[in-house]
Amino acid sequence: MVELANPLYTEWILEAIQKIKRQKQRPSEERICHAVATLHRLDKRTVLEQLELSVHDGSILKVTNKGSVSYKDPDELRHVDWNKILRRAIEGLDDNHGSSLKNIQRYLRNQDDLSHVLDNPGFQQRLRLSAKRAVNNGRLEKNGPLYRLNQGGSGVEGRSQRCPGASPLALQCVTLLPHESDQLRADPIPICSFCLGTKESNRDKRPEQLLSCADCGSSGHPSCLKFSPELTTNVKRLRWQCIECKTCSSCRIQGKNADEMLFCDSCDRGFHMECCNPPLSRMPKGTWVCQVCRPKENGKKLLHKKADEIKRRYAKPIGRPRNKLKHRMSVSSGDGSMLARGGRGSPGRGQKLTVSVTVTVNKKTKGLIDGLSKFFTPSPVGRRSSRAGEILDPSALKGSQSCCPARKKPGTPVKQEPGFVAVSREHVTEEDVEIFTQVQELSSQRNGTMTITNSGRYPAVIEFGKYEIQTWHSSPYPPEYSRLQKLYLCEFCLKYMRCKSILQRHAKKCGWFQPPANEIYRKDDLSVFEVDGNVSKLFCQNLCLLAKLFLDHKTLYYDVEPFLFYILTKNDEKGCHLVGYFSKEKLCQQKYNVSCIMIMPQYQRQGFGRFLIDFSYLLTRQEGQAGSPEKPLSDLGRLSYLAYWKSVMVEYLYKQPDKHISVKGISRATGMCPHDIAATLQHLCMIDRQDGRFVVIRRERLIQRHMEKLRASPRLNQVDPDALHWTPSPRLNQSVV
Repeated sequence: MVELANPLYTEWILEAIQKIKRQKQRPSEERICHAVATLHRLDKRTVLEQLELSVHDGSILKVTNKGSVSYKDPDELRHVDWNKILRRAIEGLDDNHGSSLKNIQRYLRNQDDLSHVLDNPGFQQRLRLSAKRAVNNGRLEKNGPLYRLNQGGSGVEGRSQRCPGASPLALQCVTLLPHESDQLRADPIPICSFCLGTKESNRDKRPEQLLSCADCGSSGHPSCLKFSPELTTNVKRLRWQCIECKTCSSCRIQGKNADEMLFCDSCDRGFHMECCNPPLSRMPKGTWVCQVCRPKENGKKLLHKKADEIKRRYAKPIGRPRNKLKHRMSVSSGDGSMLARGGRGSPGRGQKLTVSVTVTVNKKTKGLIDGLSKFFTPSPVGRRSSRAGEILDPSALKGSQSCCPARKKPGTPVKQEPGFVAVSREHVTEEDVEIFTQVQELSSQRNGTMTITNSGRYPAVIEFGKYEIQTWHSSPYPPEYSRLQKLYLCEFCLKYMRCKSILQRHAKKCGWFQPPANEIYRKDDLSVFEVDGNVSKLFCQNLCLLAKLFLDHKTLYYDVEPFLFYILTKNDEKGCHLVGYFSKEKLCQQKYNVSCIMIMPQYQRQGFGRFLIDFSYLLTRQEGQAGSPEKPLSDLGRLSYLAYWKSVMVEYLYKQPDKHISVKGISRATGMCPHDIAATLQHLCMIDRQDGRFVVIRRERLIQRHMEKLRASPRLNQVDPDALHWTPSPRLNQSVV
């Protein structure tokens, strides 16, 4: 007899899974037990038993990814074809202007064959999300709250060609551009950069042809690159470039505005947004096709399209609303007159108008009168609205009676009451501005209420120890902290605070003077600590939030359990000060030895980046295997690693003048993976093909020049292998092998 899970307990576990997901965390066994125990006071043993039974009867899904186990809520709506349902509802309503979501829901609720879908409580939210995705993919058009079918996207179907199974693009045959046919092609590397497989065996142990970059020779399986069969067919006909060598096919400049480069979903060419035809001001959503692969539009249709754009651009509203107030801005000039600036349609925009204002006293109203009385007084004078060209004197609002402006002929000076003083920029000195700025900063430091400026970064400045550092990018701190102009961080525990006074109180109570981990390396004033993300979770999360301020492509903030963090510190009598860090996965099938690396700005250009890279390969050699950084590399990471690989390769060849050299021997001595070695040798022009074999060529002049530079300016900080006190975990080595 099969034992079934208690439905009540299963419901509690599903609630806990949803709560954990809302917190952007992975629903592991530990988190589920903690959430259920907190909400319903259920012990951990019972929760684990009910969780296992729920997995057996299909109430909960168990997912394993990279050695980590998590649980999901099996949603019955995930098998529903929402695009088909939306198309059916819009075609059934048959409204030329479009249909709103309420009308679509009302139509679907009258369909008998969809009763099992409509009864689900998440139907309304899923329908709204599906409509939003359909608009982004080009299947639907949205005009305000109305949705309608996209008549022009029938051939494309709005599907991304990077996804397998997408319908083929109805495009013209791809052809080579003039500058592409004249350039030479690099010798391909017969190893996939992602799965380290060959054309005989890909990630799924199946034979698959490799796509090779025409510039550097790096190769990859189409399945590893997430290319569809149609895109793979088109790329094989072209001079394809990898993501690291990609250049704009229009301006042919590499490295310029890399963040604003678009990749065609038909030929995988790259184009800057300003180089597109027509130029783009923002990133397009869904499928994008370049001007080379885009089908040519009919001339007549294009002419009508341009005419409609011109009509919308120069269209003017007919007539003018009479009962609405015209918002105008009045500025006092030096001669006592007023400057009136009108909106659209006002004659003489920005011209100086000299008008007269008289005060009319409403004698009927008595009692307590203030500046808003004319809006709440039953007198016709008080309710009369100001017309175009009228300006209300600010001194009239300071009186104790209701007033209404009256129009006078131009040329009469404005009458001002005694005691009214116009404050302009001429009356404010630089000393006043400086005093005001100091008081404002002092107030913000005391209560932490200064908001951000127009810098576009959240926060713009951090105070870290004795340094005040300007951030490079935004970081997802909680909203009450990210909206501050300056954020204060403890340099030992990395806790973030709102103001200086809180940081000072925290420093008196904080007992941390080093990272919460074991010290595995020490030489002179440098130390390296190994921090487990599963043990010191809060510290590692704060470290990731700090790193995001200086790394553009970092996406991991809270799920730190599967990672190890190696913290580099500089020591003095006050403690161990953070210099930088790198992280790597505990269980990595690709044998990546670095997932993320960062050096604090105040310690950059001092050799600490190379120190951490060299330290990661030292740990790799201790583990007895070859390693490589996680791909793809960022722009700064690619430059740093390429410079490191070149120097290591040249110094290895200098130390081995007469011995037989092989890629495997270099890999065992340096810890670098064979693919990185082959790519570095190609950059150094030290590899050639002779008689069907690849041969390493020594360039003695290059080697001697490098060693002379190294003797002239020695490196500041180097890793000493004898100072390392660390042994690899047997469990990690067995799991990788």
